[in-house]
Order: sequence, then structure tokens, then C-alpha cells
Amino acid sequence: MANQSLLNMAKIDFVSNLHGTSVWPILLLTHCFSSLVIGRGVVVIGLKNQSKARLFHADFLILVIPCILYVTVLYDELLRKIISIVLFVLLFLAIKMSIQPINGSRRFHFITCDITEVKFVCKTILNIVTAICILAVDFNAFPRELAKVEWHGTGLMGVGVGSFVFLNSFSAPSTSHLSSTGKHVYLTSIFLFVIGIVRALSIYIFDYHSHVSEYGVHWNFFLTLTVVHFVLSVFKLIHVNYLLICILVVNSLMQWSFNNGLSDFILNKNERSNIITANIEGIVSLPGFIALAFISKFLSCFFFAKMSGNAVKNQILLTARMIVVTLICLFAFIEFVEPVCRPTANMGYQLWMVVYNIDMILAVLCNIFLVQYFNTYCTNGDLCYFYGKCVSCVKGLRGNCVCVFTAIYRNQLLFFLMANILTGAINISVNTLEVSNFCAVLICIAYMYLICVAMVLKENLFRQCSKPKD
Repeated sequence: MANQSLLNMAKIDFVSNLHGTSVWPILLLTHCFSSLVIGRGVVVIGLKNQSKARLFHADFLILVIPCILYVTVLYDELLRKIISIVLFVLLFLAIKMSIQPINGSRRFHFITCDITEVKFVCKTILNIVTAICILAVDFNAFPRELAKVEWHGTGLMGVGVGSFVFLNSFSAPSTSHLSSTGKHVYLTSIFLFVIGIVRALSIYIFDYHSHVSEYGVHWNFFLTLTVVHFVLSVFKLIHVNYLLICILVVNSLMQWSFNNGLSDFILNKNERSNIITANIEGIVSLPGFIALAFISKFLSCFFFAKMSGNAVKNQILLTARMIVVTLICLFAFIEFVEPVCRPTANMGYQLWMVVYNIDMILAVLCNIFLVQYFNTYCTNGDLCYFYGKCVSCVKGLRGNCVCVFTAIYRNQLLFFLMANILTGAINISVNTLEVSNFCAVLICIAYMYLICVAMVLKENLFRQCSKPKD
């Protein structure tokens, strides 16, 4: 027991007192994740008539394994080369378009990106990268600059909860979860709450190492999602024009509190003597995450109004302008108010999440633009392969495909739960601090393979169970 306690302390120290990196490597890394779907589309089109096993393994090889390598052994060397290639391609396109604008193909010009499909790609990539990071962070192979930031700063692992909140709220008005029935809302909130309580109890029972400065002693990701989901549902009747007022009021009050002693209390004076102070990070970050969800809802109304039916080139320009404006606001806030702080979800963190998630959307749009640019005969029907789907997925034939993206997207909560359970089991069974980089990558690959197989099998099982009886 004493040895286990010492090991837990060593693991906590391993992920503590980290300051992250700048916003640029994280944004460029996300573009590398998103660009994988281009290779996937090309390969899957060539494997249309192959077996399901080959299609599944092609998806796993192209979409999942590179993500593992990008955040482990390839981060320092190959990633920089990939970034250079991406920048060169973008520069080449910019110069060529400025010299000779695209007017050659009407079919190309009128092909558009479906924002719903773009969101599908973004959420699936987010789930995959999050699942990889929660395990890989405990290995030496994972770069420390991408791990959770202690207080001020930006790191890859700090975008998880913010991106889930943002993308869950980012939807068309007619399909938003805010318009769902009251019964469904309450059941979802209760389910998330139960998972959060079970996770907190499991950490206590198994004496699992936990970084308390992330959410607190008992609070966790699922409890934050529970509160945000419930509050959004309660205020679902708020007109979108009033969301900005709510956002400004909430952020002004919270930032005033941070600047007038709350931040100092959390960092230096908190003795965690009661249930409130023990979970102070999780509690004080709730207004920020709720405000972030409101921001996402406001932006989604703008996106679906302005971008639906628009040419992909115009969609890219509109998205890029939005990122530039938000980046200016972000750097101004960092310079004159307070740096980004994930534990409190301050306004800097909210702006950072807007930049990060809109940039994910931009990355997918750029991918589709490149596909269409180099293949002027590409039609809207062909684009499904470059969204990580197949024709069966698009037609809604659930279980008739083995697409990794589709299986994960349709089972996001189950996917994340399984990732958490397996991460805990691996950490309990293995001293991750002594594992070589090569073995760490193999463990991560086996872990993701098991989860992906489970998600695909679940989809096929759903199809079998839902078949009408004779």
C-alpha cells in the first residue's frame, strides 16, 4: 500500500506544475489531425469493394495510429516537417489563386461543405485525440508541453472539456439539443450526474491518482457537463440576441471576482476544509463553461445562417475572418486582463476555445477545398469519403458500415466511458513512468484498437437487434 501511494504521488508530480505551450503549435497540430481524412478518402474510395475487415483496418491505420504518433514519438521531429508541408501547400494555393482565380469548373464552384458534416468530423477527431491523451499523458513519450496546464497557459489536454461544451452546443437551431423534450433533458442530466458520482467513488475506492487542481477533490468532467447541460436546457427559451448580454454579465462578474481575491484564494489560501473549497476549481469554472456554451449557441446561429449553401471558398474566408477577430480579442485579453486559465474557465479560456474549435472547422473546410481543387470532378456524393464516412453511413444504414468515425460519433459517451475505464485499468496494472517510448506507443495502439473494435461491434449488434422479426 505504501509503495502504491508513493507511485501515485510520483504520477501526480509527473503531470503537475506544467505551463503548456503557445496557441500556435496546438492549432497546427489540430490541422494535422484533420488532414488525415484526405488520405482516408482516397484509400477508402479504392477499397469500395473490399471486405469490411479491410475497410475497418484502413480507417484505424489512417485515422487513429497517426494521431497516436503525432502526440508521442513524432511530435518533435516529423510534426514540424508536416507543418512545413502544410504551410507550403497553403502558400502555393494562395499564390496560384491570386494569379489565376478559380473559374474553370462550375461544378467545383457550387459544391459546398455541409456544416453538420464538418461538425461530425470535428467531434470525432476530438473524441479520438482526447481518448489517446488521457492515457498517453502518463507515459514519458507524451510531450509535457501538451499536458494539462497547472493554472495559466494553453495545452492540448486543456481543450478537451471546453471543446466538448462548445461542440455540443454548436448545432443548427432546428436540431439543437436545447429544443429536446424535458424528459430527455432530465434523463441525460441524471445519467451524466450518476457517471460523475461513480467516477468520484471509483477514484476513492481504488486509490487512483488524480490531479486535484484540475477540478478539485471530488468534482470531474462529467459533473461539469451535467450542470452545463441542465442550465442550457432550463434557459432554452432565451432568444439568441440576449445570449450576448448573459455572456457579458457572467464574464464581467466572474472576472471581477478573480481579480479581487478569488484567484489568490484558490492558488494560495485554499485549505480544502469543506466540500465547497475542496472542489473550488470545478465550482468556479461552471459560469465560464455555461458562458462558453452560450457563445457557441450564438455562433452556431450565425454559422448556419451565413454558411449554409455557400461555396466552400466563401465558407473558408468567413471562418478565417472570425478566427482573426477572435485571436485579436484573445491576445488583447491575455495582455491587458489575465492569461488563459482552464481551472477557472475565465474569458481568456473561452476565447481560446472559440479560436480552437472554429479553427477545427476551418481545417476540415480547407481539406475539402483541397480535395475539390485537385479533383474538379468531385461531387457532393464523393465528399462523404473525405468526411470519414461511407455511402451506407450517409444513407443512415446503421450497422451496415465499419467506419471508425461513424461508430465513435454514434457512441460518444460509451466511447469516452470505455476509454476512462481502460485508462484506469492500465494505470493500475502498469508503472507508466518506467515504460519505454516504443512500448508506450504499442500500449496506446492496442488500447485504441480495442475501443474502436468495441464501437464497431456495438453498431453491428444494434443492427442485428433492430431487425424486424419474421
